Amino acid sequence: MNATPVILDLSPDDATLRWRDAQGKEQARVLPIGPDRLARQHRFGRPASPLALEAAIETVEDAVMPLAARLPRPADLWLGAGTGALAAGIGAAGDVLDIDTVETAFARLADLALGRPAARAGVPDDAGFAAALLVLREAMHHLGLRSARLGTPPAA
Repeated sequence: MNATPVILDLSPDDATLRWRDAQGKEQARVLPIGPDRLARQHRFGRPASPLALEAAIETVEDAVMPLAARLPRPADLWLGAGTGALAAGIGAAGDVLDIDTVETAFARLADLALGRPAARAGVPDDAGFAAALLVLREAMHHLGLRSARLGTPPAA
């Protein structure tokens, strides 16, 4: 069975997940968890503090978890509009980011929050990057998506 493409688009204030349902009808959910909004709402510094990251995780979980039952299975996550800097900041070597790669990048972000120098962490200490990575990580976890693909999904 072919996996349904689920596309994650990021704008400064919103994250949008798009997919086609079992009848082929396009679905989209706009969530108020864009990177800039999260960074403002939770007062991300440079770097974000551990408390700010924890609060933002809760916000993203609350927004994403209701979608878990609505997404088709199996599904492939594709990184769409507004995700290029995110992929570059993670150090994507190929066209697929697996959950372990995303987790490693998030662990480095957590190291920054705990005071590790940015030059040694290997990820940007930018608030927008931190929030975008958090959105990707939580979406992958709570929606059961084991990898994210870069680029444009094939036409259905």
